[in-house]
Amino acid sequence: MDTAEIINSITQIAADFGLRLLYAVLIIFVGRWVVKLLLKIIKSALEKTTVEETIRIFVANLLNSLLMV
Repeated sequence: MDTAEIINSITQIAADFGLRLLYAVLIIFVGRWVVKLLLKIIKSALEKTTVEETIRIFVANLLNSLLMV
């Protein structure tokens, strides 16, 4: 292998890795946004019921943990 082939190979690998990294970061941010939106809806629904505040906080934290995983 000469230097040009090595540089070309490294460039191709870096481009593939960069694209995969970009997709992963995008998925993380969109997923977090969806979880926040769902939690906002659930908290709003729980506030309209007669559920005790500590239970609402517990359910919201539990759902946040489960949805983030």
